[in-house]
Amino acid sequence: MKISIAMTTYNGQRFVEKQLQSFFNQTRKPDEVIIFDDCSVDNTIKIISEFIHINKLENWKLIVNERNVGWQKNFMNAVEETCGDIVFFSDQDDIWNEDKIEIMASEMEKNNNILALSGYRTVIDEHDEPATAAYPYPISTNSKLVTKLSFNERRAFLIQSGCVTAFRRAILPHMKELWVEKFSHDILVWRIACILDGAFSIDYPVLKYRVHSSNSSGVSTSNYIGQGTVDKRIAGIRTEYKWTESFLVYFNDCNMESKENKLSILRNGLSFLKKREKFLEKRNLFTWLSLFKEIKFYQSKSKYFGDLMYAYHLNKIGGNVFWKFIKR
Repeated sequence: MKISIAMTTYNGQRFVEKQLQSFFNQTRKPDEVIIFDDCSVDNTIKIISEFIHINKLENWKLIVNERNVGWQKNFMNAVEETCGDIVFFSDQDDIWNEDKIEIMASEMEKNNNILALSGYRTVIDEHDEPATAAYPYPISTNSKLVTKLSFNERRAFLIQSGCVTAFRRAILPHMKELWVEKFSHDILVWRIACILDGAFSIDYPVLKYRVHSSNSSGVSTSNYIGQGTVDKRIAGIRTEYKWTESFLVYFNDCNMESKENKLSILRNGLSFLKKREKFLEKRNLFTWLSLFKEIKFYQSKSKYFGDLMYAYHLNKIGGNVFWKFIKR
């Protein structure tokens, strides 16, 4: 099977060469690397161009956008430019473990049911030093156990990071139909794969995930939990509602196993989102208590209690308490 990497960049000069070098060092080489730059104004474009030239990488292609399109659209453009049977997403500042492609592609070649596969990560800081303790991501046991992520209420709103994801090209037509402006590429892939019974994970670390001051994860989790506002939380729920609505309409016309059960879960998910929105707007405690019956739709129990904290503007205090609790 042909392997593609879809990478996007924007002002990533600090770490992009290490990311590229980790592609170059793979034990199984990619058949193509497609890089879309979103109008960087630093030396990112120069660094990438020189890396490709010096290493004579004819199957690597850099495309610079004529105008800034935003990271969501940039990733979609990069994916559509690929032609591989298996596509890997990549950010601009991580370091892939040398066997990432070999391990993940091998599993997908052995099991045609896998539409999307995620691995585990370790965390590094801007100096390449381990930083996993400050970020509560699941820790791999290195067992290489592959597990199916079956569609259910919680996974109706599944979130998985693109940096640890490989997916089969068969998903792309669905992505094109369902993508809307500001829709995250990785969420889109995983929700499609899950509802089509093709979402899997492998218990194996596949990359070193970098956190630093310039990326979305570049604040200590202890300082991040509970940040934001109730208005942003409501806006996120409304966006989630639109996405779920579009999934319900689209997959109503698709053939798939357990179709009615899955559509029922999506419908119930819409009702759940409306109730969350109502609580955050009206702050009626009885509405929040009634949401406990639907707690299976939350990605975690902490998000259920998070709604309470945000509604009463206690999120920053609650975030600090929660962080101390999970660090015990």
